[in-house]
Amino acid sequence: VRGSFDPIQKVVQLCQHYIQNKIWIHVDGAWGGSAIFSNHTQHLFQGLNEVDSFTFNPHKMLGAPQQTTMFLTKHKGVLKMANATGASYLFDDRKNGASYDLGDSTFTCGRRPDA
Repeated sequence: VRGSFDPIQKVVQLCQHYIQNKIWIHVDGAWGGSAIFSNHTQHLFQGLNEVDSFTFNPHKMLGAPQQTTMFLTKHKGVLKMANATGASYLFDDRKNGASYDLGDSTFTCGRRPDA
């Protein structure tokens, strides 16, 4: 399997200049995202700190368990907004530690995400 790396910084600059931050910029690092840990290839990730989200699948290159797949975003609350069911019988704000229950922020609606 071979992959490629788009120039993230240039993509971000184009979006900021022509689209004026009205587009969600996502970097799919599913296969090559593990290269971020190598000093030899870190330059390929310049601009990553400016994108809206990043997919990273350590199981594809690092041999980690499949549950380590992740979707990262800098937008607080966006995953809950997209995935929440608002089922009061499942997620009660009155319970002890309710703010730490990530279940309503996951697409599987589990009390503990697989991570």
